Amino acid sequence: MEAIYLSDGYINLAILPARGRPEGIDHFGFEVESVQETGRVATATGAKQGPTPRPRDGRFAEFRIHDPVGTPVDLSEAGWRK
Repeated sequence: MEAIYLSDGYINLAILPARGRPEGIDHFGFEVESVQETGRVATATGAKQGPTPRPRDGRFAEFRIHDPVGTPVDLSEAGWRK
């Protein structure tokens, strides 16, 4: 199975093969003005973990938090590039 990328020019949706992981929503990603401020607000309103720095070489979003049910949420000031 190949990856499928859908976009309206503003919202991007990547449908990726499960590759040994359970099928379903793997994570969400958002481009934000400030990952620090967004992470602070998210944790204050129920996110399970604070923002965690990630490598800034383009492989990952800049920070990841988890929503109240554990779904990873990527935060980036630079956006996502396919």
